[in-house]
This record gives sequence, structure tokens and C-alpha cells, in this order.
Amino acid sequence: MAGEIIKERMVRNLKAEAHNRWGDDNPQETLEKLYLIDPNGACMPDHFIGEDLLKEIENKYYYFFGAIRDEIEPYIEIWISPSYEDDTTTLMVLEDKLLLKDHKKPWNFWFESEEALMEEMYLVYLRLLDKSEKQWECYTLILGDIEAVAEHKQLSLEGIDIEDVISSIRKAIPWALDNRDEIIQDAIRQGRKIADEKAHH
Repeated sequence: MAGEIIKERMVRNLKAEAHNRWGDDNPQETLEKLYLIDPNGACMPDHFIGEDLLKEIENKYYYFFGAIRDEIEPYIEIWISPSYEDDTTTLMVLEDKLLLKDHKKPWNFWFESEEALMEEMYLVYLRLLDKSEKQWECYTLILGDIEAVAEHKQLSLEGIDIEDVISSIRKAIPWALDNRDEIIQDAIRQGRKIADEKAHH
């Protein structure tokens, strides 16, 4: 149910943004003309083209990805490199991490139905959610991870200040968690070293 609500909200927001920019018809008709009808090789519907075709292409992509981005926290930047001859490239960036790189020719940037549009937006949303949350995963599950690794590696946590372990992990895992267990293991050992040094002072 939550997924359906998000899909509907993303499409509703896309519809509103597109209509605010190009809306000489009702919002549903604007959405259909821009995203749900085969443009037959055209970059944009003729009556949506202003003085700057590249800017109109950029807006069409930006509103699509922006409606998805607005469902995600924290804030994600969107960079569009528009083209009327080849692929338009979209980059979605969180701080210095690339979450999405998309290439689509403007005449192929349309969907068979509103349901297909919703599904594509939701797939992008899930991808962004997954990639943007990974940077926080070690903080939300950190204690359980530490305890699990300590048990697996037969390392004692007794007498160790967990904050020292967390500090080491944060320094070692700025983004990805591909070698998480090894990093946590090293952080526990570092925590033990700190605890021993404190005990001798």
C-alpha cells in the first residue's frame, strides 16, 4: 500500500510540475503529451518547444527525476546534460556519491501507459533509496554488527568503549560496506588497544 501511495504521489507531482511549465491543456493531457505518447522521433511535442529546445528537454527530464528525488531524504542533486541529437544524460548525486547515471534519447523518453510510467519512477525511487541509505547503514545497525562480528571472530567486547569502536568504523566506512566485517573487526581491535592504553594511565 505504501508503495502505491508513493507511485501516485510521484506521478501527481510530475503532472503538476509539467503543467506549471507547459500547461495550456489540463494536467492529465499535459502529462500524456509529454510522457505517454510516442513522439515519432521528435524530441518534444511542437507546441511545448520554446525559444530554447535544449532547456525544454532538460526540463522534461528534470521534472521526471525531480518528482522521484523529492520522495528521498537527504537532498539529492540532479544534473541534466540535454541533447537533441543523442542521449540526454542524467546524474543524481548525494554529496560526492553518484546514485544514478541514466542515458536516454529524448525521442525514446516516453512510456506506454501511466502505469508503466509509475513503475519506472518507482524502480528509480527504490534504487535511490537503497544507494542513499547505505551510507547510514553502519550507524543504524552498528551495535548489532559489532556484537555479531565480535562473536564470529571470537573477540571480547568486555571493557571496550563502544564509542571508540564506532569512531573507527565511521572513519573507515564513508560510503560502502563491502568489507564491513573486516572493518568492524579492526575497529574492535582498535577499541581494545584504546581500552588497554586507558587502563595503564
